[in-house]
Amino acid sequence: MKHESAKEHVHARGRPGLTREAVVARALEIGTAEGLEAVSLRRLAREFGVTSMALYRHVRDKQDLVNAMTEAVLEGIDATVGFRPGMTWTERLRLGIENYKEQLDARPLALPLSIAYSGEGTPAIWKVLEDFLAILLDAGFERREAIVQIRGDGAYSRLKFEGGVHRVQRIPATESSGRIHTSTATVIV
Repeated sequence: MKHESAKEHVHARGRPGLTREAVVARALEIGTAEGLEAVSLRRLAREFGVTSMALYRHVRDKQDLVNAMTEAVLEGIDATVGFRPGMTWTERLRLGIENYKEQLDARPLALPLSIAYSGEGTPAIWKVLEDFLAILLDAGFERREAIVQIRGDGAYSRLKFEGGVHRVQRIPATESSGRIHTSTATVIV
């Protein structure tokens, strides 16, 4: 997550430093300081000293900005931190959930942005789901039986908008020709 002074990236004369990354970084600064509702394209344009139309070269609309912010905030989440050889599958699953909760708590915008997100799913979210699924598959569960159940204080409030059918695309390590395998997972909250 890179947030350091996004306004420093913008230069006079054509503003060559105005980039999607700079716009997203400044939006994250505003959202973290004042809340997600304080972020608007009009405000960002004013702060960068450009017209609102200039921002449309970098973000399609407010929803595209929110999606990019979500991807930036969730980038780098790793539920497998601290996994050691010899841990049981239940220990790994429990530690993975604790890691995920701790890393989300460290990112104040993670939950509101995840709720507002409308994309196909960020790579960070798919990685976490794949990590949890791998734990269950390694434990011997069949694919149809591999269900992740999360219980605990605040679990519902954090995950209530994650229900639905999610598509996962990946290239398995055993796939020599690089074909993408697609599967789906149903999430019931």
